Amino acid sequence: MRKYGLLLVALFVVIALPLLADDFSDLKKQIRDALNSTSMTSAEKANLIRQLAQYPSADSVKLCFRVIKDPDRAAKKLERERDSVKAQLEKLRKDKEKFLESRKGADGKIRFTAADQQRYNEYLDKEKKLNQSIADYEDKIRAGTVAKNSAVYVLSQMTSQDARDEMLKGLQDSDWRIVYACVEAFMKQKWAGAFDAIAELYPVDGKPHKNPQVRAKVIMALKQIAPDKGKKIFIKALEDNNWIVRSKAVRALGEIADKDCVGPLIKALENEDGRLKWDIITVLKNITGKDFRDNVSNWRAWWAANKNSFEPKVTGADAFKENPKNEGSHETGAFYGIPITSNRPIFIIDQSGSMTSAADTNLAMKQAQDWMKQHPGAQGIPPIPPPAGHLSKWQVLQRELVKSIKALKEKKSSFNIVWYFTGVELYSKKMVKVTKSNVKRAEKEIMSRKPKEGEECLTNIHDGMKKAFEIATGVKKGSEASVWTNDKGQLFADTFFFMTDGYPTAGPVQDMDKIREKIREWNKTLGIKINCVGVGIDNRFKSYNFLKQIAAENKGKFVCHNTEK
Repeated sequence: MRKYGLLLVALFVVIALPLLADDFSDLKKQIRDALNSTSMTSAEKANLIRQLAQYPSADSVKLCFRVIKDPDRAAKKLERERDSVKAQLEKLRKDKEKFLESRKGADGKIRFTAADQQRYNEYLDKEKKLNQSIADYEDKIRAGTVAKNSAVYVLSQMTSQDARDEMLKGLQDSDWRIVYACVEAFMKQKWAGAFDAIAELYPVDGKPHKNPQVRAKVIMALKQIAPDKGKKIFIKALEDNNWIVRSKAVRALGEIADKDCVGPLIKALENEDGRLKWDIITVLKNITGKDFRDNVSNWRAWWAANKNSFEPKVTGADAFKENPKNEGSHETGAFYGIPITSNRPIFIIDQSGSMTSAADTNLAMKQAQDWMKQHPGAQGIPPIPPPAGHLSKWQVLQRELVKSIKALKEKKSSFNIVWYFTGVELYSKKMVKVTKSNVKRAEKEIMSRKPKEGEECLTNIHDGMKKAFEIATGVKKGSEASVWTNDKGQLFADTFFFMTDGYPTAGPVQDMDKIREKIREWNKTLGIKINCVGVGIDNRFKSYNFLKQIAAENKGKFVCHNTEK
């Protein structure tokens, strides 16, 4: 019987192998066609590429490499078409505003005839279709990034010997994206067999890989595979010329938290400023139980006297826990009570119409209830300004923002502001250096701005966040910030302060889970800390968990602000 069983297995293999080969050939052709397609969605491309995981072989690895190297020419054509639709939308909105203005009476109120209402509805329908078209284009443009990420996922599933051998060769590829993808795939596999080959990309006594994205991913991978074995590399990386790489090294050493890590972290503290300085202080404070803040001399003196008997107080993620007693004590001030430890922050500010309502949540809710009683059956509540003697959310925001920017130190500091509503406006296309004149100019703009009204009063969280990441990474116009577009590993801002009093009601993506997913993609490798402020938001509001999760997933803090104070 056993003999017959073996024969059946052999017969199945003889029949199945050609069928699998045919299926694989068809899949390869479909993927090649997909790379040049301008009609496929990001999900369609991702699902197609992920099918390669069924064929663990060197050929599948090579095809993944081709996907990762793809210059994504299809996106350029799509970007031009999207921009054309955006221009149509802008013209339509101007025409609509002119139409509304022409229907205003002497008292400033708009009055429609039946024909006017029909025409206005036509404007709204066209606007909705154009917005959807832009969203579709955005998705297809992003398909190239999604395809590359899907290829990395497939590589992480390649555990056959010939596939891994091909990926080990990929670590020596001249294209940094292939090297990065192989390092990330081995990191996800946690395969110890790749440790030495990955470590060669950041030799202790040699020159590390020239691309900072690769160097950062090497630190992350070695920490995941064998942290103690990679300790010397992490220590060397503390002196890397790239902020992202140094931040990964601090994280790796902080989680190891043994005697060998303390001295190098104290040395690194002398050369760092801004957020990374405070990250190192937090780690040193937690693992030693001492608090000399940024006094390097005191740290060195204490370490010289105690290193022989040192035992770490904490290890792992606990090394990065901030002591709530020290909140707001940093010299750079605070935004809605969240300490500003960064000297390169971007403030992402909700300028939607609802910001005109009362800052005190209880007062705002009472006003809303009273309004509903006076307007039974009404759909939606308009922004209601607070009564005399009370502050609006916007007035509190102005106070907080001016105070925060004024607190930034002039030396090596920069900032920017992203205003979002139905659309997005930037204080500056690039980060602005902190000088007396620049701070005064920013204060003037902040105090002169008002919440948007009419068609512009909605909340476009997606585009506000997207613009912030584009500024932080210096991404080229038309591209979307991602690890694949940031080939120089640039980071012009390391901390975001994102505030809103609502939830997404405008923009190409309004689903909160999908926005969170995009933020994770944009922030991949960068390590930007995202703090979230919910103005007038508590656990009764559907955006409460959304903000809380964004902060948690991006190592930031979350606060609710419900008063005028």
